[in-house]
Amino acid sequence: MKRLFIYCLIAYSLKLTASFSPVFALSSFDPLAVGTGAQALGMGNAFVARSDAGDALFNNPASLSEVSGFRFSSMSGSLMEDVNFLLIGGALPVGSQTALGAGYCGAFVSDIVLRDLRGVAGKSAQYGKSAAFVSLGRKIDETFSVGGALKYYRIEATENRDSNGSGLNLDLGVTQKSLEWLSFGIVAQNILGLSPINHQNGEKEYLTPTIKGGARIHLLGSSYSAAFVSNLDLIMTIDTNINFQPSMPQTTNLGIEFSPTRVISLRAGLDRSTLTSGLSFNWAGLNFNYAYHPNVNNTSTQAHYFSIAYNELGWPRRIAPETFIALAN
Repeated sequence: MKRLFIYCLIAYSLKLTASFSPVFALSSFDPLAVGTGAQALGMGNAFVARSDAGDALFNNPASLSEVSGFRFSSMSGSLMEDVNFLLIGGALPVGSQTALGAGYCGAFVSDIVLRDLRGVAGKSAQYGKSAAFVSLGRKIDETFSVGGALKYYRIEATENRDSNGSGLNLDLGVTQKSLEWLSFGIVAQNILGLSPINHQNGEKEYLTPTIKGGARIHLLGSSYSAAFVSNLDLIMTIDTNINFQPSMPQTTNLGIEFSPTRVISLRAGLDRSTLTSGLSFNWAGLNFNYAYHPNVNNTSTQAHYFSIAYNELGWPRRIAPETFIALAN
C-alpha cells in the first residue's frame, strides 16, 4: 500500500500541474536539466535508475537510500563555448538506510558587452542562473526506495537587477529493484508547476514539470548483483522523458558503461539523436571522469565536461587473513 500511495502521489502532482499548462507560456531554463554529472552525460543522460554512482545524487533523490558512506561529486564545462557550467554536490548517510544530499548547479555568461543606441561598447555584464538543493532518500524495504529534493532557483544579472529573481520547486523519486541485476526508477521533476521564479520587475518564469522513468541492467560483473558472472563489468540503461509542455516532445535516452578493469570505465550513450561518450579513471575511491556531450540542438557545438568524484567506500575491502599467530602466557 505504501508503494501504491507514493506512485499515486507523483501521478496526481503531475496531473495537477499539467492541468494548468497555459501558465508555461514563459518557460524558464533549468540548469539542472543541462546535465547532471560527467558520468551521466557520457551515458546519454540515462541515469534515473542508477544508484551505484555519485552522479545518481543529481538524477533521482531516491538513489540516496543506497549511500552507505560519504560521496562527493563535482563537474565543470562550457556550453556553446560561452556559458560556464559548474556542478557540485555531496551525500552522507544519517541513519539506517537513510541519507541526506545537497548540491549546487549554475550556468553563467561573463563579459557580455553592453552597447548604447549608437553601438558604442560600454560596460560588461554577467548573467547567470543557479539552483541549490537539499534532498533526502530512504529505503522502505530491500527493494523499494523513495526520495525528495527541495530546490531553490536564483537568477542574477549584474547590470539589470530588475531581472533578478528566485523561486522554489520540488522533485519526488522512487527506485525499485525487481532483481539484483535489474532495477527501475522514476522521478517527477518540478512538480510545483504553479510555483514560478519571480523577477523583481514583476515577470514570472515557470519550470516545466517533467517525469522520467528508466531501467538499469547490470549484465556482466564479478559480484552477485550481475546477471552473469564475469571479470568484466557491463551496465546498460534506458530512460524515457515526458515533458508537460506541447513544444517539448517525449524523448528516449540510452547508455552503456563497460569496465574492463576496476581502474578504467568506458561509456557511450544516445541523448535523443545525439551520440555521447565518456571515460573514467578510478583509484582508491577517487573518480576522474570525462564526458563528450554535444548540444542536442546544435551538434556542431562541442561540449566537454570534466568531473572529480569521491566515494568513501572506494578502497578495496579489508579481508581477514585465513591464519594468524597468537601469543599466550
